[in-house]
Amino acid sequence: MKQKKSKIADISIRGRMGYAITCFEATIIFYKAQTPQIDKLISLLWDYTLSTRFDLWEREFTRIVPECANDFKLCFDLQFLECDISSFIFSILEDVYEVATGNLYGGYLSIYTETPLIQIIEKLKSRNIPLPAIDPFAISK
Repeated sequence: MKQKKSKIADISIRGRMGYAITCFEATIIFYKAQTPQIDKLISLLWDYTLSTRFDLWEREFTRIVPECANDFKLCFDLQFLECDISSFIFSILEDVYEVATGNLYGGYLSIYTETPLIQIIEKLKSRNIPLPAIDPFAISK
């Protein structure tokens, strides 16, 4: 029996990034973790989809996002969340970053952006976070 082709395989890199961001937003909503700092972060994430200078986008991202979950919790005013929840949100953000940078460092091989996107999907499923519809991102080819 032939295995059904993944919907992700047909989505462009920008479309994959858009879906990854949408999953991040779904996680923020699920955990009621919206803060002004998170809103600014989400805006920066969406800037990726319009950018032609990914190096500048990456520089800005690494400037505002700390390297560890504890610092992330403080920088983004998430002290009201339990540590495991803020760490989970940070892990999703790390995967979003991998989707964004997968094509920068791996060329345009789809595996470099497909794998972290699959990880995001699996993580959301593991926490019973409703997945956003993926079909609208297929048109971003």
